[in-house]
Amino acid sequence: MNLSSLDSLTELIGAAAIRSGAAFALDDIAGLDARARVMHVVRILHAISQTDPWIAKILNTQQAIPQLRAELLRRNP
Repeated sequence: MNLSSLDSLTELIGAAAIRSGAAFALDDIAGLDARARVMHVVRILHAISQTDPWIAKILNTQQAIPQLRAELLRRNP
């Protein structure tokens, strides 16, 4: 999978959350501002990757966290 787009990254995040049972943790982002949303997702992904080596490998291989950080910086210069 090439995570060259934010859409692809969003799909990966959703799949990771569903696989880990943390899908409801993503519900909290609705009331957050753009910067807080990204930080919340990073925290969720970090927690997921600590408990599931397969997800950790995919997130690492696809550079998901650096892409989220880049998106955060792009939206909040």
